[in-house]
Amino acid sequence: MVLCDLFEKHRWSIKDFVYHLVTEEPTKKYGMTGSARAKALSDAIYQRKEGVERLACVSEDIRTMGNTALATRIRTELRAVGEPDVGLGKFDAEKDITTLGLPTLSKRVQNAAPELWKLLVALMEPQQASSRDTSTAYRGSILMICSILAHARAPYTCTNFPMLLGLHLHSMGVKRRSLNLLAGLGVTSTYWAINNERGERAEIGTVLSLLLYRPCCLSRH
Repeated sequence: MVLCDLFEKHRWSIKDFVYHLVTEEPTKKYGMTGSARAKALSDAIYQRKEGVERLACVSEDIRTMGNTALATRIRTELRAVGEPDVGLGKFDAEKDITTLGLPTLSKRVQNAAPELWKLLVALMEPQQASSRDTSTAYRGSILMICSILAHARAPYTCTNFPMLLGLHLHSMGVKRRSLNLLAGLGVTSTYWAINNERGERAEIGTVLSLLLYRPCCLSRH
């Protein structure tokens, strides 16, 4: 075998071979770069289901490294959705309610966190084939999950949607116990935080109704 020859002639293990295959740069002009060889090796492994399954059975490193990289990218996206122009950042009591752009909030979150959004869409795909667009059909659910994740990760700087939703529910007559239950689930801000803001933001219920009760506002943009 080739690997046996490599070991006998060069004392290279398979780890040595793979390392140099993907890191060494060519010494001749127009030679294959390390990145190109790494891509070819990745395709050779991950485009063959049997090979991936065998590696997954004997090593946790693939899952660990893959999950770690994914988590890092998702955390970066959760920071992005907290930016003021996206809409899941800090609640601003002085901001004009008509400038919040609630009907397009889900689209802005999707643009700011595309990998998280795609992951949630994939998880929500029905078991049976359907012609329904999951990203559109469950846009509100995906937005809510993104808000919960952003708020859980940054509870002091990603308060906009939990506060807006809490103010809306309070204006609809939802009681303190129910609001605090929702706050414990990460859906809304606490009753006391909401109560401190409600006097100045009575008009919030009208605007949020566009987001909560008119799905067309979620799917047009």
